[in-house]
Formats: sequence, structure tokens, C-alpha cells
Amino acid sequence: MSIKVTSKFKEDDLEEFVKNSLNGNIFQTPDMAKVYERSRKNSPITLVAIDEDEDMILSSLVAKLSTKKKGILSSFSTYSTIRGGPVFRDTSESIASISPLLERYIEIAKKKAIFSNIYPLNDPSPIVETLRKFRFNYSVWNNFLIDLSKPKEELWRNLKRDKRRAVKKAKKHGIKITEGTKDELSIFYDLVLERQRMRRNPFEDRNFFEGVFDILVPKGRAKFLFAKYKDEYIATRLILLYNGIIHAWYVGSDLRYRKYYPNDLLAWHVLEWGSKSGFHTFDFGGAGESHQLNEGWVQFKSRFGGKLVNYGRYTKIYHKKKWWIVKNMYGIYRRIFIR
Repeated sequence: MSIKVTSKFKEDDLEEFVKNSLNGNIFQTPDMAKVYERSRKNSPITLVAIDEDEDMILSSLVAKLSTKKKGILSSFSTYSTIRGGPVFRDTSESIASISPLLERYIEIAKKKAIFSNIYPLNDPSPIVETLRKFRFNYSVWNNFLIDLSKPKEELWRNLKRDKRRAVKKAKKHGIKITEGTKDELSIFYDLVLERQRMRRNPFEDRNFFEGVFDILVPKGRAKFLFAKYKDEYIATRLILLYNGIIHAWYVGSDLRYRKYYPNDLLAWHVLEWGSKSGFHTFDFGGAGESHQLNEGWVQFKSRFGGKLVNYGRYTKIYHKKKWWIVKNMYGIYRRIFIR
């Protein structure tokens, strides 16, 4: 078997490969690579490992190369993320091809990125030894998964009492859930930006979300949702839809309306709609490291009846001196450089 790793491929072939692979997911599709291209802060790295003898894809990956600051600071604020990849099938040939695939990826990423993170979305055990071989270091990264194949009544019973009460109060206050249009993207952006600034997190630019709307929404792969109180937009949630799975992605809210519980109603609305629409899993989009399990954002997710899983995070540092500076001055870095 002769394996070639390349960035040249037929889009339809990669789409089909990802769709029918063990761990195929929306973050590893050609469409998501196009979304990354739309952003001024990101660029995609898309690679496939091909069996040249059979002319077939054995494995693939889509990475997001993110640069949060321009100029001299770019070399300290550029990193690469592979979410839900590399993608492979349940064959020895496919799993073996991960090694040359990662080797080529590292050659590309280390030229710009300080580090790379790999976030598996399901059990990565078939490729863990390969990750270790390339010195990707494991750390805990939790998540909550909810089984949507259960009847709505069971999903409701699985909510903790405080969340059932919050959903009822939101409805009593007259909160309505609507699906967003492109004309409402600026409202979505402002609500999410407010939340990210509060947590002092880096954030995507507007072009990124325009790409989501233009590329993913028409294919039924994304929804922008709003919670409205009378005529006011008070909370929002962006979800991704792919192969029976709903992925929570971005959330935002106006804190002045917290007492109306719009985020609780939005979360329940997604579960209820997903169950009714034939989805089998809701992925809550991450629950952080073990020491974060008691933080408010994690506790919020834990109250909706999901199963806590840990598929880990795998990190490879390319430039240790720069990484040391960023890590040891992170508090200052966040205050000065992250808007």
C-alpha cells in the first residue's frame, strides 16, 4: 500500500468519507473549512491521506489555524485546533494512515502556530498510540452528551428540578424562541460578544458567522436561535446539525434579563426540537478540565441530564520559549491583548 498525504482532493469524496467514518463530524467537513476561510482571523489546514493503489481516502483532518493579533504579536497568538479529528475508518489501513497524516500536518502547523490542540468528540483509543508517538500530551477535557432518542417526557424528567422550574418560569414570562435570519446576525454577534468580553475570551469576527450562515444554514447544518422578551432580543444560541448530532456552539445573552431564564429555555427548546426531529445526540460543546466542574458555566450544563464524558485534549507545543512567555504572562496577556 502506497500512502500519499495531500491537500488536493475532490470535495465530494471528502464529504462522503467524513459522513461514513467512525468519528466523522461537522467540524471535519469541507464546509467547515470554507467557514474558516471566510474569517480574517482563521485559515484552514485540510489534508487527506490517500491509498494511491486504490485511489481512496484513508483518513483526513481539518484544522483551524487561528491568529488573534496582527503584527509582532501574531507569533505569540497563533495556534491550531483540530476539533473532532483526525477522521478515520475501522480498518487497519485507515488507522495506520494517521501517522503520515499527522506528520504532514505538524510540518505545516509548526511554521506558524505556537501549539496545536486536538479535541476528540468520541473515543480516540484507536489512535492514542499514534498521538503519543508524535508527542501530543493528554489532559482531561470533559463534555456532556444527552441521548435525544428518549421520549420528550423522559428528557424532561431528566432535567434537574431547578431547570424544569426555570423553563416554566421563562414560559410564564412570555419568552419566545425564534429562528434567526441573516438580517439578525448583528444582533446575534452583539449578544455573544458581550458574553465573551465578560469572560475575557478571544472571539471570532463577523465574517466568520456570515460564513456559517451562508454555507451551513442553507444545507440545514446550522441554526441561529433567539430568545425574545416582547420585542427585545435577550439571548441567543448557535447550534450545528450533522449526522443525527446537535452540537452546541456559541451562546450569548443580555444579563439584564437573566431573571427571565432565557438560556434555560433555549437549551430545553433545542433538546425538545432535536428529539422530535430525529436527532440522537446533543453535544453540549465541552465542560472543561476537572478543576472547572464546579464553575457556573459547567454547572449549568450539568443540570440538563447529560452523561459526563472525558475524551481528552491532546496538545503539542512547537515553540516552547514562546509558549512559556504566553503561559506565564497569561493574565497580563488576556487583559492587554484579548479584546
